[in-house]
Amino acid sequence: MAVSSSVDAREEEEPDPALTMVMEYMAEPLQPLTLDLLHYRARKADIWPALSTLALDILSIPPTSVQSECVFSHMGDILRSRRSRLDPETMERLTFIRFNLSTLGLPQRSKT
Repeated sequence: MAVSSSVDAREEEEPDPALTMVMEYMAEPLQPLTLDLLHYRARKADIWPALSTLALDILSIPPTSVQSECVFSHMGDILRSRRSRLDPETMERLTFIRFNLSTLGLPQRSKT
């Protein structure tokens, strides 16, 4: 009986804020397909801060796989038979440097 009464007490507590945000979002009327999602997110950021942050993360994902294919191609250039013992951390760092050369103020290396 002690276990069931503690479960009942927890159910009477306030609902999970994340669940409440999702339920409020789901209750919103459907928006037209022409809606600018970034403006909608900005308008609702104060009401649903966690969902707003999640939306920004999702909306910033590139809609194609070109960037990831470019990364894998470059990693193939780094990892050769004579360099097959590079650990994953070193591979990640070399790839990061390669794709951020201009941001780091370094000259871009031309691929020949």
